[in-house]
Amino acid sequence: MAKRTGYSRNYIGNVETGVRAVTPDVIREYESVLGEDLKRRQRRTDQTVTEALISALRLEPSRENLRAIGATLAGVNPLKI
Repeated sequence: MAKRTGYSRNYIGNVETGVRAVTPDVIREYESVLGEDLKRRQRRTDQTVTEALISALRLEPSRENLRAIGATLAGVNPLKI
């Protein structure tokens, strides 16, 4: 990843282990290098979490329930949407 992003191995290692804080520039480089793969993974993760919540709460996958779950995942009080 260091070669692909232009950062040193030491710096990337420190960021990945939490020794150094990640900066917006590093995030942009990772997104640039990983590209669409990150977007696909996020969509899959969101879908998996939503399906797990629906199953755990035994909810019908109605538009209202999906909107409430989405709001909750986004950190918004679903009662205020």
